[in-house]
Amino acid sequence: MRIIQYQESYSSRMIKQIMPRIFILLGLIILFFIIFVILPLKISILKSYWWIMLLFAGIIIPPLFENVKSLQEEIEFLKYGKEGEEEVLQILEESLDDNFIYISNYVIPNTRIGDIDGLLMGPKGIIILEIKNYAGFFRVSGGDLYRKLKGDIYKLYKKNPFKQIIKQKDYLEKFMMK
Repeated sequence: MRIIQYQESYSSRMIKQIMPRIFILLGLIILFFIIFVILPLKISILKSYWWIMLLFAGIIIPPLFENVKSLQEEIEFLKYGKEGEEEVLQILEESLDDNFIYISNYVIPNTRIGDIDGLLMGPKGIIILEIKNYAGFFRVSGGDLYRKLKGDIYKLYKKNPFKQIIKQKDYLEKFMMK
């Protein structure tokens, strides 16, 4: 199977955008800690205001930590998705011969629907792959995807890959018919 990397994956691009924000937030945390905790202890005129400064730091710093934690969780989620795409590609490479071409992260020109995780082209046609690395138990009913909460309780899953792939198929057909 021949592989064509159309562009960098969405996950990789997002990780590159998030990392600088994490470093900026960590820098702000350190800066506020120095200004509101360390400096008042070192500068005699500020020692009498140390408790006020400490209280102020206690108000400002925790939300910054929460933002860092949230961004780190988002990066982990993106890495998990990227791993799923790599696993699917590995399985396809091991299973398919040179009659197949795989295009990863394809963007249909002049559309704003994001990238198609994979286009698999072979002797019988084109298959659109939308790769998800979801965990848990799911149920499919018609075009809807439900995620198991507990027992026999399922909730409609908002990130529906079926609707996404239908939209991609429609746009790809329009593009190819031009």
